[in-house]
Amino acid sequence: MTKKVFSGLLVLFVMGLICQISVVNAYTLEELCSLANQIQNDKPGIHFELKSDKAVYQTGEPVVFNFKADRDCYLALIDIGTSGRTVILFPNRWHPDNRIEKDKLYRIPPVGSEYGYRIEGPSGVERVKAIVSVEPALSRIESLQNELRIPAQAPPVNVQAVAQVFVTIRDPATVLKDIGLEFSKIDPSKWATATLLFNVTAPGSASSSTEATAAASATVTVNPSPAQR
Repeated sequence: MTKKVFSGLLVLFVMGLICQISVVNAYTLEELCSLANQIQNDKPGIHFELKSDKAVYQTGEPVVFNFKADRDCYLALIDIGTSGRTVILFPNRWHPDNRIEKDKLYRIPPVGSEYGYRIEGPSGVERVKAIVSVEPALSRIESLQNELRIPAQAPPVNVQAVAQVFVTIRDPATVLKDIGLEFSKIDPSKWATATLLFNVTAPGSASSSTEATAAASATVTVNPSPAQR
């Protein structure tokens, strides 16, 4: 069955009152994943590593992400959940500036934080897309910046305190398209992407107990420029 993610504006009439909710444009999960996959650089100039603490999660479980780059750069980390709900993991409340430092290991959530990020479900494959660049190109993408300026929405039941920390993207298809368009204009040696995949299962699933100890990871292999060889 095809899953759809909705965004936009719908006016409902309820007992004589006009109510506005964010529901109009529909995107399938497959369409969002396809748009994310199109943001690709086959000749990156940045070595970027992204890992989760496990390869398989049950719905409702907390997840931890670690990442680092071999150059000072600017990062957007976008989670496309199995429901199609799309969340900006970085920048966030802990790191409102999306600049990261060379060889510094970052963690979401930070060690000792009172907040966490829990897997919402349903069962399926979750995707986290990383886009890094040596220039602040992400700040030029108006649709992305507009999303970051919107007050955070109320969290689903299984997402712990996400409203105070992360932003749910209202129009993920437009944001992903605009990122792809902007980065298609940039010298490949100045940016890179990585995609982290991990499995989400229902609580008590047999696959969770057999595979949960293996971490998932995504690493970009650098194609050095002549000056770096």
